Amino acid sequence: MVSDLDYTFAVARIRANERYMLNSSDIEAIISADSVEKAVSFLSSKKWFDLSVNSSIKEICENAQKKLWTLLTESVPDKSELEIFTVQNDFFNFKSALKASFSDKYREDTYIYPTSVDVIKLKDAFLKHDFGMFDEKYKDILIEAADALNKTDNGQIAEIILDKAALTFLLNKAQKSKCRLLREIVEFYVSVSNIKIAVRCILTKKGSAFAEKSMVKCESLDVEKMIKLCDEDFDSLLKYLNKTEYKKAAELLSESTVLFEKWVDNTIVDIAKKSKFEFFGFSPICGYYYGKLSEIKTVKSILSCKENGFSEDLIRERVRTLYV
Repeated sequence: MVSDLDYTFAVARIRANERYMLNSSDIEAIISADSVEKAVSFLSSKKWFDLSVNSSIKEICENAQKKLWTLLTESVPDKSELEIFTVQNDFFNFKSALKASFSDKYREDTYIYPTSVDVIKLKDAFLKHDFGMFDEKYKDILIEAADALNKTDNGQIAEIILDKAALTFLLNKAQKSKCRLLREIVEFYVSVSNIKIAVRCILTKKGSAFAEKSMVKCESLDVEKMIKLCDEDFDSLLKYLNKTEYKKAAELLSESTVLFEKWVDNTIVDIAKKSKFEFFGFSPICGYYYGKLSEIKTVKSILSCKENGFSEDLIRERVRTLYV
């Protein structure tokens, strides 16, 4: 049994790496750079990635994420603690393989990492309906998704099954963790995912039947009530959210989905920052992971915006809260 004290080395290494995270001055330097090339050169000087400065934005950000994952796997004494960080990527890859199986198009660059599954074998698994090669925890849900696709010839139904399973796996894994910070982040993430599903159901008039197949029960929202609200109008959903701890979500959804998404990302980082006051156990590793992911997402957004000619002011509006 790994104790919190066994994380002493891992936490020390994480704390050392926090010093190299980007701060507000660094972000401003990237935004105000004359070109994408100069912005990338600045990141290279900070040793933010390990590739040529001529690499694509996608390659640079994927490399930064690979560095993050390598740091965690080298440092954490209990590797099973890291499994929760691959859940969303695993299910994204399941969906990519599912699409490839009925479109006859295989592109390895559609898969994302880190992942616990062998993406090379994924497409064949769906084509042959053979999931014996995968972990027992995933096998049943993959069979269910494949059966739904074969019976209905409707890829969307299979995707709904996988999307709901991803949230369920994530929540169950977090609830079993000793890490309070992880449980708080995942509860928030699942809750706002349910809110997004409700918004989509109301705006597309898919109603409660679709919502029931898509939503996952969580502690901070009355999911059964939200499912029923999907047969009503958008204002009814906002009225309910205003009575919950997600009042801010209601306020932002009535203004802009872009502002809502930014708030979601910022809130996760704000929760992650609580780990800075903890010195043992998995919490500091968890906080750093989510903080670094947000940093990578922010850099990718800035570089992509610059590449597409967005103004500096517009780019600044999209910048997320930083971990440091």
